[in-house]
Amino acid sequence: MLHRYVFLNCLKYTLGLTIGLVGILQIYLLGDALFSKRAFLSLFFWSLPVFIFYALPVIVSISCILVLRSLQRRRLDFAFFSFGMSPFKLSLMFAPIGAFLAILSFILSLHAYPMGQSRLNLSKEPGGVIKDLWLVQKFSDKTLFYHFGIVDLSSGNVYDVSVLELKGYSITRLSQGKTGTWLGKTLKLESAKVLDLFSGQEIVRDLTYDYVVLEKVGQLAKRPEELKMTELILLTSIGKQIGLNHRQFLREIVIRVLNSLAVFVCSFSAVAFGLSTRSWKFSFAIFVAIFTLHWLSLNVFSTLLEKTTLSVKVSLLTYMPVFIVLTISLYYLRKLRRV
Repeated sequence: MLHRYVFLNCLKYTLGLTIGLVGILQIYLLGDALFSKRAFLSLFFWSLPVFIFYALPVIVSISCILVLRSLQRRRLDFAFFSFGMSPFKLSLMFAPIGAFLAILSFILSLHAYPMGQSRLNLSKEPGGVIKDLWLVQKFSDKTLFYHFGIVDLSSGNVYDVSVLELKGYSITRLSQGKTGTWLGKTLKLESAKVLDLFSGQEIVRDLTYDYVVLEKVGQLAKRPEELKMTELILLTSIGKQIGLNHRQFLREIVIRVLNSLAVFVCSFSAVAFGLSTRSWKFSFAIFVAIFTLHWLSLNVFSTLLEKTTLSVKVSLLTYMPVFIVLTISLYYLRKLRRV
């Protein structure tokens, strides 16, 4: 019965806070007079999965704190303690809602979040230089992954180009060219090395590909946050196999997983401290602290993986303080249980 009360009330507060924050987002977007009605609706719709994905740790944590506040104001926590329920066991009542919404956040990160990011990223400049660019071209029987070290959108010159040909999830051919040109829809690579991964045969020849008009490349260029999780995993695996930069994709995978995990960690830590101190205000202060720590740790991790050669495991140590706070909260609950 208590499980159901906590779960449903947390879910009710979560929905209410989400609707309220979405309303604020709508007002914010309406403040820009440059949007037509159709453009506004499109922007608003595609901003929702991005907004909810980032806001969910905050929304769920505040919802759990509000339920905890309701229990403490009505002194229901003391009533449960008098019947032999420990603070630790009471805190476990909040675990299912945190876990459920953490899973929901991760599901959002698979498809809806990258689609939202992709649709929102429509204002790229047509000129300039793009570095470390990945593009995908799909056919009925194969898929081509293009990796460009540098693309000069003004002149059409390209440098350090690799083209991966996949059938299913197997790489069948790898073509690499140091220089080339991209004029109109035609991409030409000069003296490219072509390696057949089935036969092991390698030849050198000029290659020509028909793709999109160069002027559209700025809009097609995808950042890691615009890629689906399956694409990120595939590009990470391919990058490892052929020695291309894959750390940016691995970084995005870890960030999505940790942000989803933060839904549970932030909410449960806040509730645990609130129960151990019998103060929902202290619970809120802990939430602010651990959420701030979460974002700082993510930014430091991202910077280390992008700017240094440290391994992912070493870089992930920057996120350890978040789990230390969770461990401390569990320790105090266990200690209170023995009092």
